[in-house]
Amino acid sequence: MKNFILIIVIFLIIIGLAITNSSKNLLSNDSKDKITQPQPTTTNNKSINVAKFDNENNLIRPENYREWVFVGSSLGLNYQQNLVDPSQITEQFYHNTYIYPDAYHEFSRTGKFPEGTMLILEILTQEKKKEPSLQGSYEKDVIAIEASVKNSKRFKDGWAYFSFDKEGGGFLTKAKAFESKSCFDCHDKKAETDHVFTQFYPVLRSAKASIK
Repeated sequence: MKNFILIIVIFLIIIGLAITNSSKNLLSNDSKDKITQPQPTTTNNKSINVAKFDNENNLIRPENYREWVFVGSSLGLNYQQNLVDPSQITEQFYHNTYIYPDAYHEFSRTGKFPEGTMLILEILTQEKKKEPSLQGSYEKDVIAIEASVKNSKRFKDGWAYFSFDKEGGGFLTKAKAFESKSCFDCHDKKAETDHVFTQFYPVLRSAKASIK
């Protein structure tokens, strides 16, 4: 009887040791798995590949740009080569600006626009309301779609500017870059950050200010 009890005790001890060793191995494997898990990596040389061009270097108009990051809107804001009397301006337009999400995230991290950055500018008419209980204006019709692309390999100035406006109304599916003097000079002299008017876009101002 005593031998039987001794055998049972030894058996239970062996079972206990086996369970303990198994638990240690599981914990060890979990630790190894955690260490070897791939970590997200970032690079200051990140390049964005959103702008698509045809064989003649025409930029293809993106269809889903309204799903991008909306960075700001303005009303009647426009640099003029010649001074204009404000009283002579009869109509002002809304400007909405969008940036491709990956470019926005990289700018938020580094304060720099990566190669391949693309922004879209929508220009819209304004509808005014003058009723006893409703005053002000709102955006109505889209009358212009423009784009800017940063691509130093494709464009000698680094940035290029495009208009998808079609003569007679409507929008083109692709567009050639403007001549450098048309847009580049203004962006080069007036834009706050790398040819982008970040001074007018609260989302980009905030992102830049939060960089540590």
